[in-house]
Amino acid sequence: MNELEYILKNKKLKGYSWDDLSKDLPISGNGLRLAFNRGSVKKEYLEVIKNIIFSKSEQNAQNTQSVVSDKEVNYIENNHGNKYVELPNGKYMIQAPKVPYKAYASFIEVFEDEYELHNTFGVSYFTVDKIGLGKYIAFNTGNDSMNGGGINDTPNGAEVLGRELGRHHWPDGFRPTDYGWIIVSKDGIFHKDIEDSDVEGKIICKSRNPSPEFPDFSLILDDVHSIWKVIKRTF
Repeated sequence: MNELEYILKNKKLKGYSWDDLSKDLPISGNGLRLAFNRGSVKKEYLEVIKNIIFSKSEQNAQNTQSVVSDKEVNYIENNHGNKYVELPNGKYMIQAPKVPYKAYASFIEVFEDEYELHNTFGVSYFTVDKIGLGKYIAFNTGNDSMNGGGINDTPNGAEVLGRELGRHHWPDGFRPTDYGWIIVSKDGIFHKDIEDSDVEGKIICKSRNPSPEFPDFSLILDDVHSIWKVIKRTF
């Protein structure tokens, strides 16, 4: 499979239109489609398109690999609607809905409907070691509150993959994690470390960035919709 075929396969897999791919190019979507059909796409156009279709981690890991074969794509789907594609290196590509920080109200509204959840938002892709049985959502980080300069810290604008922590596990407490937690409340989405509070039914949300711009704060768990352990990141 050559580079153009590779891009076309992943365009179809990830649901991008020609207009999506040409939005940052001096060419229309139809013009881009014709260029692909002729096999005469400019190299600089291909670089822009690959940056749209593939995350940085995908590009680094799969420059010489195909996400899909020449045959029709075979998905593996878990019970929560997350789709997986097996990669040539034995790992898997997971597809997860991608929720911006400001979209918390829409996210809460469609959360219980798997179909609406996966059709309301865009998608993000991460390479994982195995097929997970849990519910996975990708989030766009909205600030530098978890960027304290450490190797496991997360800068503004990153995409993170979260695995839902069931509410029945909340009373057991929240253990330290490498990348923190995504907390979806009725007032917003937060990427923080979590500490148990001295007050029952509350948690303390802590930033890794020591700037006064990102103070710690507490949340009442009854006001929290869902909590997600961050297991992957792309910058």
